[in-house]
Amino acid sequence: MRTPDLHRLAWRIYPYISDELFLRWREDQVPEVVHEQLRIFVSLGLLTVSEDGSLWSRPPAATAEAVQLSLLAQATIQTVERYYLAIALLVKAGSGVLTPAELTGRCHLMAQRMAMLYGFNSPEFFDKELFGSFIDLLRRRAVVQVEAGGKLTFNEVLLNVKIDAEFVLSEQIRHSILQVAHS
Repeated sequence: MRTPDLHRLAWRIYPYISDELFLRWREDQVPEVVHEQLRIFVSLGLLTVSEDGSLWSRPPAATAEAVQLSLLAQATIQTVERYYLAIALLVKAGSGVLTPAELTGRCHLMAQRMAMLYGFNSPEFFDKELFGSFIDLLRRRAVVQVEAGGKLTFNEVLLNVKIDAEFVLSEQIRHSILQVAHS
């Protein structure tokens, strides 16, 4: 992965993860924190970097380092999956169709369905309050807007967020979420 892509993805997700997990860094500190974490991952053998620092690679699959990196990802992957579910449901419904409460309700029901189908043993995955907080933060950050009739509207900004989430999540997870969202 290219360095600018890593920084863009971290910048894109950080406000939401930070809000939910009460992380201490300000948004203007994210590039420095990301750079430091990448350096640490290289020193631990969890990532390699090209000589010019422009390209980052994970260790080969089935190595101890790949397993460690995967375990570290598990700490936040269900949170990103939950965000993707909300965005996928909103995009599927279309701009100007759902109210925040309707989207929160759909997210809650679809997440419960996914938890049952795929054996997620994590109550926060389908926590209605977390969905509501995420949608509210999308509004505060102007990623979505509420029109006069109370419906959520969006533009290409939300579609770019969706594309970045698709870049981070595995194909299997994306298809599982989209399958549940389209049912």
